[in-house]
Amino acid sequence: MAESLVQIAVRARDAERCLCGAVKKSGRPFCVGCYVALPQSMRKALYKTIRQGFATEYDAAKTFLQCETDRLKQGSLL
Repeated sequence: MAESLVQIAVRARDAERCLCGAVKKSGRPFCVGCYVALPQSMRKALYKTIRQGFATEYDAAKTFLQCETDRLKQGSLL
């Protein structure tokens, strides 16, 4: 059975490593480097709760990092 978007986002948020492979704090979706590479509007949206749409915002931020930056091109855990 495939993981839902919510399960993926929660697992990533609680992980000790960012998708780029860098160490990050548990409870944060990305490491500092990936977080600051996001546009301000995306950073703000990542403070939503699960009920407010965190999983969708996380997925959009992950896609941005993958397509618009080089943060996830090397050492990616995608």
